[in-house]
Formats: sequence, C-alpha cells, structure tokens
Amino acid sequence: MDNILNSKIGTLNLLLADHVSEVATDKVIELINELSNKNIPTLIYEFNAYEIWNKLQTKKDIFKNPNIYLGHKSYLEDICYTTKNYKYLYDIKCLIIDGLIEISTKQTYCLGRGDILSVIIKELKKLAQALNISIIATAPTKPKIYELNSDKSKLLSYFCKAETAKDYVEKIIILEKE
Repeated sequence: MDNILNSKIGTLNLLLADHVSEVATDKVIELINELSNKNIPTLIYEFNAYEIWNKLQTKKDIFKNPNIYLGHKSYLEDICYTTKNYKYLYDIKCLIIDGLIEISTKQTYCLGRGDILSVIIKELKKLAQALNISIIATAPTKPKIYELNSDKSKLLSYFCKAETAKDYVEKIIILEKE
C-alpha cells in the first residue's frame, strides 16, 4: 500500500479487484490504519453496506485519531462540497471512496452508466487538483482481471469509458486475495 500512500498530491488513484467488497475493504482498512498512524487527515466515504464501519469498530485506536473523518453515502456534488469544507476546516490530505461505482449525480444525463462514471472520474480528478489532495477509490473489474494485468487501462472498460478514465487516473493498482 506504500505506493498508494506515496501518491502525488492532486491525483486520482484506483484500487481494482474482481470482488471489491471483500478484497478492497480489507485493503482500505489497512490503508486507513497507515494514514491514521502517519497522522494524515483523511475523509472516508464508504458505500459497501457498512463493511468498513464494522471493521473499523474493532480498531478503536483509529477513532482516537482526530484526523480520520467518515462521510455518508451521497451524490457526487455532495461529496465535492463536503470534501471542500473538510479541506478548509481540517486540511484533509486524502479522500478515500470505497465504491466508486456507487456514486450517483444529482444532474440528469442521457448517457449510459459507463459515460456517467467517466464524468464522475473527471470531476474527482478536478477536485483532487483544485484542493491539492490525493483521492483513492475502489472499483470492481472483470473477473478475468489477471489476464488483463499487462494493460491496466483495459480493466477500466468494465465500469467506465477506458479511453476517458485512463487520462484522469494516475495509478491503477490491482488487489489480489492473499
């Protein structure tokens, strides 16, 4: 996880796994622990049925750290607004979104879901650059993840427009079961 923690400020990074809720949740918990230990102010949005919240409950020391903030399920516009406020109030350095494909928008588009997710990825990249923060998001990918490992941008085509997303995502890390 160090290569994610050492991401440049103003970047959007994706953690991809074929079974996001199980594999990614464990990695996100590990990442939150590391951010907490390094005292890096972080805002976390979790969409996976309270899995992270339940696992965080067992790690009481995280809640002693005043630099870890939990957001609630919401629209992209609300996430952007809240993140801007947390940057101003608490100088957050990192935003974690566990469940990129769960984000919806208040604006109505006459587009397919892949196109809408491309719009969301573009907006998150703009947010990362405007606030000078690092954004880390989890997303599912094709079950044959290991066959496409050589070209990570093709993995994005499972949930969004690969040609658009690859221009906005700095790092794509494939999560594997250990």
